[in-house]
Amino acid sequence: MHRRDLALLEKLQAFFKGAGGISKTKRTTLQYRVTSVEQISNVIIPHFDKYSLITQKLADYLLFKKVIIMMEKKEHLTQEGLNNIVAIKSSINKGLASP
Repeated sequence: MHRRDLALLEKLQAFFKGAGGISKTKRTTLQYRVTSVEQISNVIIPHFDKYSLITQKLADYLLFKKVIIMMEKKEHLTQEGLNNIVAIKSSINKGLASP
């Protein structure tokens, strides 16, 4: 987002209980990112489970959630688990059914 929208990003961060961070990506743009698996599991996922997305975004969210669950189970630390995550990632944002 444009840097003039910093207040909006700060409200978004506050809404999600301080999860994530805001950083500058270019001279005039900012981004809000949550990279902690714990914050994603405990803050972000419960929100989207309660307030479902619609259309293809729901399918993408469910794939994303599946990867987070796999990471919580440490499956990403095995070659097979990592391969499964890569396969799931390739389906996100492409309108494909889950693998």
